[in-house]
Amino acid sequence: MEDFWLYYLPTYNDYLVIFSLIVACASTAAAFFINDQMKTNTLLSRTTWMMLASTTLGAGIWAVHFLGMVAMQMPFTVAYSKILTIVMLIPSIFVSLIAFYYINQPRHTWMRATISGIFIGVGIVLIHYFGMMVMNFEDVRFSYRLHMMALASLVVSLLAVSALLMYRYVYVRRGYFLSRFMSAMLLACAIIAAHYMGMWSVVYEANMTHIHMHHSVEMDLTF
Repeated sequence: MEDFWLYYLPTYNDYLVIFSLIVACASTAAAFFINDQMKTNTLLSRTTWMMLASTTLGAGIWAVHFLGMVAMQMPFTVAYSKILTIVMLIPSIFVSLIAFYYINQPRHTWMRATISGIFIGVGIVLIHYFGMMVMNFEDVRFSYRLHMMALASLVVSLLAVSALLMYRYVYVRRGYFLSRFMSAMLLACAIIAAHYMGMWSVVYEANMTHIHMHHSVEMDLTF
């Protein structure tokens, strides 16, 4: 019997999507707050504060991606490799560290902030697509719409650049919390856009001949 492939449009669990949005906003706000501590708080070294901020932001990027993937409801089995899922945390922290390193330089220019924003924007997008590669679908194949991938990269980079420029240069004492909040929300939007616009760029084809019509997400515990 010849296989019958059908294009499939996934749906999402609304509660998990909302939770991923909350995680994105909380992680970016916390990361900026922690990074600010290096200027006034001498309890830890500047490098330590920056590492903590990078880890917080990187963990947020990582969490949003996998929350978004779990929120995706498909009528077939999706398996994740445990070890690759954990390894995904490393590049997330790395791109965050590079961005914070450049944004914290004493002799800073708007060009450096722009380059930092582009770096973290492209990094977030690449992390998303690398995360797609660690997924194992049963009786499903997928491809990418390149124009949507390019659009996602552009939107995410613009949001990230705007966030870091605002974080670095918009500092009004009476409006400190507002300026920091707006910077954090812009970067949160970049993280969210990277995932959900990235998911829109994916075209799924399900093998309806062999597929088991149920939604299942599994973790592969083998190393």
